[in-house]
Amino acid sequence: LDIDDTSLSNYPYELPHDFGFVSSEWLAWANKSDAPALPGTLKLYQHAKEKGVYVFFVTGRAEALRESTVKNLESAGFKAFDGIYTKPDGYAEPSVVPFKSGVRAHLEAEGYRIILNMGDQDSDLEGGHAERTFKLPNPMYFIK
Repeated sequence: LDIDDTSLSNYPYELPHDFGFVSSEWLAWANKSDAPALPGTLKLYQHAKEKGVYVFFVTGRAEALRESTVKNLESAGFKAFDGIYTKPDGYAEPSVVPFKSGVRAHLEAEGYRIILNMGDQDSDLEGGHAERTFKLPNPMYFIK
């Protein structure tokens, strides 16, 4: 699962910012660990865990946000997930596709079968390594 606007909602940040993005203000928001869960994704997550499915988060959030992101996921109800992959410090590619598809390839090499990959951006889904992909709508922003 992707995190931003797939698992956790940034709407409480976006609304008072007129749906704009100011990097330093968004980082402060993310570090507060207050983003609510998207209810449908949380329900899917809980169903998957009840069925014994391993769930990993693959996010474009920087490694520096790992601790606050884990805290936020857990407080929003995403408990006992099986791993989180954050974008490495110094990642310089113009797109997150190589990072995210690389993580999925790594998980497959570890023996996991990726039955579902879900995100709100095309870049969350590109690069293969998933049996099924599902894109959630996001009319607010686009990430390569």
